[in-house]
Amino acid sequence: MAFFCLFVFLCSFFIGDAIWNFNYHRLYSKLI
Repeated sequence: MAFFCLFVFLCSFFIGDAIWNFNYHRLYSKLI
């Protein structure tokens, strides 16, 4: 159970980071 929680936490972290990076690059491309 603890391993499953850790797995979900890591997945949500990486997915959130990927979404944030995608939005950041899209915003950055608009500024230039």
